[in-house]
Amino acid sequence: PASALWLFALPLLDTVCIMLRRIVKGRSPFSPDREHLHYILLVAGYTPGRAVAILLTLATTLALIGGIALPMGTTEATSFLIFLLVFAGFAWVMSHAWRVMKVIKVLN
Repeated sequence: PASALWLFALPLLDTVCIMLRRIVKGRSPFSPDREHLHYILLVAGYTPGRAVAILLTLATTLALIGGIALPMGTTEATSFLIFLLVFAGFAWVMSHAWRVMKVIKVLN
């Protein structure tokens, strides 16, 4: 079951983070906004093609980590705990998205 989380990690992480952020702000978790990762990439100046490439690379990397690397010697519980740590990291990055984007732009 934990491997399935990794296969759908990026849309799952993005959706849950956005819903939690909306709830914290006192809004409906289903209200529309432009705070998803793809919008942040576009506003940060990436072209649509570059944003898609970044998202595909991230999704593929997460799927490979959970689908191939982790099952080789780890338990489901360990894989799930690592997924929760990745979720916490993703949530932190999304809550500091503009600062992270500035650092990425400087490094490019």
